[in-house]
Amino acid sequence: MVNEQSPGLGTILILDENERRAQLMSGLFTFLGEDNKVVTYAEFTNACQPEDAVSACVLGALSEGDHEALVRSQPAIPFLVIGDTLKYLFDQKNVIGLLTEPFTYPVVT
Repeated sequence: MVNEQSPGLGTILILDENERRAQLMSGLFTFLGEDNKVVTYAEFTNACQPEDAVSACVLGALSEGDHEALVRSQPAIPFLVIGDTLKYLFDQKNVIGLLTEPFTYPVVT
């Protein structure tokens, strides 16, 4: 059985300067069969074009740039934020969820 994506589903962008965490998220989405791409802050705007090619963005740590301005710059893209320190972004209509650490999952045996 081949895991194929349905037509029309976009890429999940992962923008997080914590490289280990970004790669962990990428691996998780790949395991789930979701197309994803880890991007830098500088690559983000170009990666969002066209908007319908992006299904969501996972937003984590940024040493430069403004989280709130970044979210506001892409009103058509839903954002999941990583960490309790980004809870304040829920004031933005396109922030749809919060992922808290540590990431846990049930052990499958």
